[in-house]
Amino acid sequence: MPTVVSTLSPLEISSNSNTAIGVSLPFNANNVFTQTFSTRDQIKANLINYVLTNRNERVFNNNFGANLQSLLFENTNSTLEDLSAILTEDIENNFPSIKVRQLKLINDHNNNTIRFELVYSFQRNLNALENLNININTPDLTATNLPG
Repeated sequence: MPTVVSTLSPLEISSNSNTAIGVSLPFNANNVFTQTFSTRDQIKANLINYVLTNRNERVFNNNFGANLQSLLFENTNSTLEDLSAILTEDIENNFPSIKVRQLKLINDHNNNTIRFELVYSFQRNLNALENLNININTPDLTATNLPG
């Protein structure tokens, strides 16, 4: 018979210097894997991973990823606002504990970048807003300005 191991929600896990709950992005040369000790930091790392992953890139989970490469650089009649609405729905479906407050894609023609700006909150604390800003360099889709 199954038993309840913990009554804490994953969103209630707080910082504990002895227990890491995941890894942060980007990886760096010193530690390679920087550990995260709070749910807040791990959710941000998960969102970065999701945004920078394209569909069919992840083995055994082909639908994982924001698929920005095909959304942004294929011939389409969609505007950046339309794509923002698609990404908002996609993020909320894949991260049910997240409420997207604002998502903007801003095209910077002078620097060949698209700026991904996300303002979100957790379902348990809708008043505490978090920000995630990523510069996506075109045409090679490398990311800069990653938190960490």
